[in-house]
Amino acid sequence: MSHGNVKYMAKKSDKKKSAVKKEYHHGDLKRTLMLAASELLEELGYEKFTLRKCAARAGVSPSAPAHHFKDANGLLNSLAVEGFQSLSSKLRVTFLNSPKDTANPCSAVAVEYLRFAKNNPALYKVMFGSRLNADNPELKSASEACFENLYLSVSEMFPGKNKEDLNAISLRMWSSVHGLSMLVVEGRLNFLIGKDGFKNLSSLESAWLNIQGF
Repeated sequence: MSHGNVKYMAKKSDKKKSAVKKEYHHGDLKRTLMLAASELLEELGYEKFTLRKCAARAGVSPSAPAHHFKDANGLLNSLAVEGFQSLSSKLRVTFLNSPKDTANPCSAVAVEYLRFAKNNPALYKVMFGSRLNADNPELKSASEACFENLYLSVSEMFPGKNKEDLNAISLRMWSSVHGLSMLVVEGRLNFLIGKDGFKNLSSLESAWLNIQGF
């Protein structure tokens, strides 16, 4: 009986290994791991994320992620790259679809940036987290391209400005909206709700945007 169980377990293990190999062969393993990582980050948070937990969530062996990622930080780097690419695209599309004759032409872009952070809090923390390799070529390219896309929109908002001014406006916009976004996703502004006329988080955000001139 025991030999039969061993034989059955061996077959079951072989099937699992075969499934992992199939995923890897077809290029699905990387995507599966990234989706599993996204779920875990939402559930456990940035600090408690490990590659072993990610492999378990994806239903693969602990060694399987090594096909694509050297370590947990490597996987987080890949998520951050996709995050910057998505943010960049959303900001550009928002600008192109927004009215340009308003008093605050940057407002729609700032609101979209804040929306992205609130809709993807775990990913947003990863994108600006300390566990990333800042020298990673893909990550540098994606984050810099995001700024360049913002700069492009700003240059179209203010066609009469020189390059130095446009860089300054873009930097001010990104740094200030990023600061608010991080405070919001970390829950650091909840103490202001119900005080000083802030009925909810939306009214706080609107007041901040008006003060900033966005």
